[in-house]
Amino acid sequence: MVTDRSILQKIRVKELSLSATIDQAKREAEEIIQNAKNEAEVILRHAEEEGEKEANQLYRQEMDNANQEVERLRRLSEQEAIDARKKGEARVAAAVEYIVRTVAPE
Repeated sequence: MVTDRSILQKIRVKELSLSATIDQAKREAEEIIQNAKNEAEVILRHAEEEGEKEANQLYRQEMDNANQEVERLRRLSEQEAIDARKKGEARVAAAVEYIVRTVAPE
C-alpha cells in the first residue's frame, strides 16, 4: 500500500505542478493578449488621427484650388463683360444710324 500511496502522491504532486505551470502560462498569455490589444488601440488611434489630419489638409488644399478657380473665372467674366461693353459702345453709332434709316427713311 505504501508504494501505491507514494505513486499516487507523486502523480498528485506532478498534477499540481503542471496545473500551476498551466495557470502561469494562461496568465502570461492573457497579459500578452491584453498588451497586444492596448498596442492595437494606440496604433488605431494614431492612424485615425493621422487620417483626419491628412483629410483636413487635403480639404484645405482643394478648397484653396476651388477658390483660385472661382477667382480666375470671376476675372475672366469681368474681362468678357468689359470687352462686350466696348464692342457694344463701338457699335452704338452704327446701330442708331441703322435704326434711324429703318424707321425714318429719307
